[in-house]
Amino acid sequence: MIAKQNMTLIYGSSNDGLMGVIANSTLNNGGKVVGINTAYFDYCEQPQHVNYEYICLDTLEARQRALIDKADAFVMFAGGFGTLFEYYHVINLIKIGIIEPKPLVVVNIDKCFDEIIVSNKKLGELGLASMVEFEEVVSSVDEIFPAILRSLEKCQNYQK
Repeated sequence: MIAKQNMTLIYGSSNDGLMGVIANSTLNNGGKVVGINTAYFDYCEQPQHVNYEYICLDTLEARQRALIDKADAFVMFAGGFGTLFEYYHVINLIKIGIIEPKPLVVVNIDKCFDEIIVSNKKLGELGLASMVEFEEVVSSVDEIFPAILRSLEKCQNYQK
């Protein structure tokens, strides 16, 4: 899908798990992939492909910042604590004005993020946190690109 949309995948460079599958699919379909890693995690065998750019940085913080700076949109698939950290980190950076709003899509396949969505809403109701109004939640891969466009439109009208 990424290749068909003429987009570039920017991700943490692992060949494992869901993101590894997405990266390889993007490459196999003629798309461009940028993998950003650190020497700390540099254990993966990187694909040797003309459309693959590999960036290795010194620290996790530099890696995180490069992922954020290079991205035009953020799409969160099921993942571990690192995924959740990245999700909340992006929201926080937008809320405090360090980065400009960018489309944010949560892919809630198999209701993986239901409890997180409920928790976010509860934090808002308690006045402890306010989520970004441009976040889109989808339940299938086919909904991702339309959700990015909806989120982009909301970002253009977003006020902190």
